[in-house]
Amino acid sequence: MARARQRNHFLTHRSGCSLSATALIVGCAVSPAGLAQNSDTSGMSQAPLQGSQTNLEQAPVISIGPMVNPSAPAGIYGAPQSFSIFPQATTGTSMLPSPLAGTSALAASPVPAAPQAGQQVLPGFYSMGPVNLHAHLFYSITDGDGLQSTPGHRSSTVINMVSPGIDVNVGSVWTLQYRPNLTFYSAKGFQDTTDQNVALSGLTQHGNWSFGLTQTFSDTTDPLVETGTQTSQQMYTTGLSAGVQLGSRWSEQAQFSQSFRETQGFQNFKEWALANALDYELAKGLSVGLQLEGGYDVQSGSSDMPFEQAAGVLKFNPGKRLSLTLSGGAQEREFISPTAPATLTPIFNASVDYQMLEHTSVSLNASRTVTPSFYNNQIINSTRVNATLTQNLTKALSLQLSGGYSDQPSTIIEPLALPAFWIGPKPTSQLQQVRDDTTTSLGASLTYQLGSRAFAAVFFNYSDNSSSQENFSFSSRQYGFSITYSY
Repeated sequence: MARARQRNHFLTHRSGCSLSATALIVGCAVSPAGLAQNSDTSGMSQAPLQGSQTNLEQAPVISIGPMVNPSAPAGIYGAPQSFSIFPQATTGTSMLPSPLAGTSALAASPVPAAPQAGQQVLPGFYSMGPVNLHAHLFYSITDGDGLQSTPGHRSSTVINMVSPGIDVNVGSVWTLQYRPNLTFYSAKGFQDTTDQNVALSGLTQHGNWSFGLTQTFSDTTDPLVETGTQTSQQMYTTGLSAGVQLGSRWSEQAQFSQSFRETQGFQNFKEWALANALDYELAKGLSVGLQLEGGYDVQSGSSDMPFEQAAGVLKFNPGKRLSLTLSGGAQEREFISPTAPATLTPIFNASVDYQMLEHTSVSLNASRTVTPSFYNNQIINSTRVNATLTQNLTKALSLQLSGGYSDQPSTIIEPLALPAFWIGPKPTSQLQQVRDDTTTSLGASLTYQLGSRAFAAVFFNYSDNSSSQENFSFSSRQYGFSITYSY
């Protein structure tokens, strides 16, 4: 698993988990192929204190800690299949660890999920008391065209990727994961890279209380849609959460998050945020809630951006086959030095997972977020919609089809010269849209289970990015093969 990315309903290889301005994370979640699971992309989720499964599609989620779907079939570790703290993105349809890290232009290969803190796992290649060690090895080869080495320069390249890894599980409380990723490009316009991803997650319970911690680090160099070039960045994220069950119907969660992004050639970024969610169970499988969040963004060479947001949440889980989560609200974002009029932006998240038949599942995810850009004094309003169909053809073979659409207009603070005279309040800078990217993507993959611990996959991805700034437009086709072994 390497480089920091998320993918539609298949857990895919690459990654890093992170926290975003509009949706905080303590545990990251991705649904393995063929599973319909409880999901929440609303920012904060009403997770039972003992843990439940969340889905991390296009927007990160907060959960009280690592979770697992108890109704899922056993995975390669003998325990129910679960999410990994290292999700990955699909070209044009998803993001790196968070919206703050951008959208990778590279396709992703589906791989099985690794066990997390909070779930029971079988012994790995080494065990001593509560400590279990699991080893991983991933290899993929991808042939792609239309990839941008620099804005306006599109290339064809063969990409070879090798990623060993190790997980350290300490009981059901702690998990430490390490994934280096070595990537080799045949085209001279791209640099070969060695990425690093490390994540520590923990979960503990005391009576009605549950406490979670996540610390992640990722050092990646991916071609990004937003920058049009290979972009070296380091992400540091910290999440602390606490949740409590207030009687039989009420529950509450609170979280502090911190995210730092250091990027070569672009703007560095820091964010601190506090969030709180209150949920009420109307009936079995039906709940409503209110989420409040406030934070402060600092971007080098740009305005500071304090923000506040509120959203209402509806969750409907009538049984194992259907899970629906809807949230909607608004974010207010201010701009300080240079100042500009505050923005009030509608935000939403929607996630639907439906097990249509015994071997057929579909998922739909949609979101709208507001995040700082990689460029001076810019913000991006991202609207994303993604759909996935998963069909288990045999006990060992599964097919997945996916499609996505995103729209990302960029708004800049334009400093204005003060007039010689004015009446009323002192004039401020204005906000102007300077760029708009729309991306359409289609994907398909076949995954075959080789015994109990190995998986092979073939995959194809098409992505078309149309930008109002022509140098950032591209159309890419990527197809490849991967194999994964976990022990």
